[in-house]
Amino acid sequence: MRRRTFLGALAAGASSLAGCADLDLPPGDPSLPEVPGSPERDGPPPSVPEPTPTAGIDPVALERRVHDEVNDARGARDLGTLDFDTALRRIARYHSADMAKREYFAHESPEGETVEDRYDRFGYDCRAPTGAFEYATGGENLFYVGFAPSSLDEDAIARRAVEGWLESPGHRRNLLAEFWRREGIGVAVAEGVPVTVYVTQNFC
Repeated sequence: MRRRTFLGALAAGASSLAGCADLDLPPGDPSLPEVPGSPERDGPPPSVPEPTPTAGIDPVALERRVHDEVNDARGARDLGTLDFDTALRRIARYHSADMAKREYFAHESPEGETVEDRYDRFGYDCRAPTGAFEYATGGENLFYVGFAPSSLDEDAIARRAVEGWLESPGHRRNLLAEFWRREGIGVAVAEGVPVTVYVTQNFC
């Protein structure tokens, strides 16, 4: 049986950066369709607190807006919409918060923790069939933007993130892959001048 590699990519634009990665393996928000993740294993995963509004940006609202923009982009291309998976959101929030806290922007943490490691750490077993004997084990897109306080809102950031992903071949491949069925969006906001917003998108 063949195993594909994790898909990832980063994209850059004025005052913003984006990145994506993709994993391969076999197979709540009350306002969003919720799909439970796989059972946890190897002990409890890291604690991931609910993000709170910071510097005029509501992270939870931004997560919803990014999800909507992603499904609008897929729908415009006659692709199936993605369910919002709260287990994937936990993984995404964890990575966004870590990047914001330690001021780095990459799929791999300073200690070398990869996207695959995070899926394993949270006990998330993704097996998305991509063809005969092939499975995708997950995927990740990243986005970062810095801006003056009050100059961008959730709608503008969500549009910029998805537009940036669509303009980058690696991100676009992840975002528009036909085999994904669900995603989780995690946002972290760091106060300062500029305000910085980190968005992680994880797929299965």
